[in-house]
Amino acid sequence: YNSTSHPEEEIDSAITCCIMHMMDLSRIVKPLTMVSDAPESVEDVPVRTADSMKEQKVAYNREIRKALDAIGTELDNLEKRAFSQRVRGILLKCAHRANYNPLSTASIPVHIGQMSTENQERLRNLYFIYNQTLPVCNKIQSLNKVQAKRAKA
Repeated sequence: YNSTSHPEEEIDSAITCCIMHMMDLSRIVKPLTMVSDAPESVEDVPVRTADSMKEQKVAYNREIRKALDAIGTELDNLEKRAFSQRVRGILLKCAHRANYNPLSTASIPVHIGQMSTENQERLRNLYFIYNQTLPVCNKIQSLNKVQAKRAKA
């Protein structure tokens, strides 16, 4: 009752009201011991997990596209190592959200190898925009070749 902006009657009324709501809820809500851990039906499952590797790869690429498109100023003013680690963290989160376990501890070149060509281009452009060197990968052209092609065009 130390409130200076509300009279004591309002505080008593608010506390009484909260207690009454809690008592009403206690009649409706089941105790935790009565609730089953498993969902009762298929509709109760919140997220559908991808079963096959192909579905996981498609889900991973979808997550990559969303993440790379949503990057705002998150990578601004980062040095080379911090930039690389932040990008790897983003890629690892995408793999986790897609339930793509083979990439749970992978390096950036391994992630790049699993990306679609559009996502590889997005990542290449991200490195180009921030003036960072792209990690060496067999499946992706080096940044120098890309810059040379863009200069000729």
